Amino acid sequence: MPAHLDYLNKNLYRTFPLRSGSNMTTLEGVILPSALLTSASIAVTYAMSDVYVSNIYCNGNYINVTIRDNKTSTALGCFSGNVTQNYQVLSFIPFISGVSGTMTTGTVDAITNFRGGYTMDSTNGRIEDSLVFCYTPPAVTSLVHDATVTTGNIKLNGHNIAITTPSNVLLTVVNKSTLLSNNDFSSALGNCPTPIITHINTVPTDAYGNIDIYGITPVAISISNGNIVITPGSLTITDLCQAMNIRLAPNSTSNTYYTDILTTTTPEWKTW
Repeated sequence: MPAHLDYLNKNLYRTFPLRSGSNMTTLEGVILPSALLTSASIAVTYAMSDVYVSNIYCNGNYINVTIRDNKTSTALGCFSGNVTQNYQVLSFIPFISGVSGTMTTGTVDAITNFRGGYTMDSTNGRIEDSLVFCYTPPAVTSLVHDATVTTGNIKLNGHNIAITTPSNVLLTVVNKSTLLSNNDFSSALGNCPTPIITHINTVPTDAYGNIDIYGITPVAISISNGNIVITPGSLTITDLCQAMNIRLAPNSTSNTYYTDILTTTTPEWKTW
């Protein structure tokens, strides 16, 4: 019965993830073990798509593989970590923004037996073309909070915000009652820049911390930048009353306003 070796196991016996034309020889004349690395995946922009392994360092079970762009001679980043099992996946540590990827090591024995630091040129260290994925950089390149700029593989954690990331970042407030709005001038949230008003004369606030004030023409009341504005600024007796002895106010002891104060458009004194 023929043996069927898995994909990574086959790679222990060939130059992959380096190109098949590589002789896997370092500039120091040392031949890399084929079981040292078994796979890789690197995402870059098209301008930096000619990538290769420029340096390899092994010490015990620790390995560091530096990736460089041949066109610009820019070090893109490295794969680094302590290898404790065969076919272990190492994440890419970027030196510049816009680069990511993973690399799968080979056997632990191949790493522990290959000691020292070595350099490779762009011919023998060239990564297999099918493992390099070119992409268009997104419009959002980083997240900035205060003076801290964050890039790369970012994980968001919210205390009172549920974060969903299918293809877009969706933010949802978990407990809205705990939020303080700087644009809300009501006293219920307790975030007014000045001490709150608890009473106007003998009138207290309602359950939401508000006091409703109504003006009857010609008095108009409005809110501007959190301040109460009453117009006109000054009134005289002639503004409020008709000529004396022409019409007199009705003699009424009722405390009920004669119409709906919220919707009336007829000045009160003109209907006396």
